[in-house]
Amino acid sequence: MPEGLHFPSFPSLELSHLITPTIFSQDTYFVYILQIPLLQPTVYQLYKLQPFPIRQQENVFVYIATKKDFIFTDAMRHKYGKMTYQELQACFTPDALSYVCKENVPILTYIPNED
Repeated sequence: MPEGLHFPSFPSLELSHLITPTIFSQDTYFVYILQIPLLQPTVYQLYKLQPFPIRQQENVFVYIATKKDFIFTDAMRHKYGKMTYQELQACFTPDALSYVCKENVPILTYIPNED
């Protein structure tokens, strides 16, 4: 198994949602391939972005709309990413408070003093 990755430790029912089976026949045999994703042990906190108007001057307010609906970050706040509601909906939810997502959302590294 590649270093830094772990086999999912979910109960059988939840694990069955992550497995992608491929079945085909080869000569006189049926071939079954089970694709089971390996997980990174990093846990991220998910935050809903909620833009709101900010007073800039007397009777002048500024509202900045966001392109993404959520931001997530690791515990040390070194790694982060942004995602839309649709990208979050594509994730697997083993329980009410957890999401397991494929690597289709870039995970960036925060470097202080860089934009």
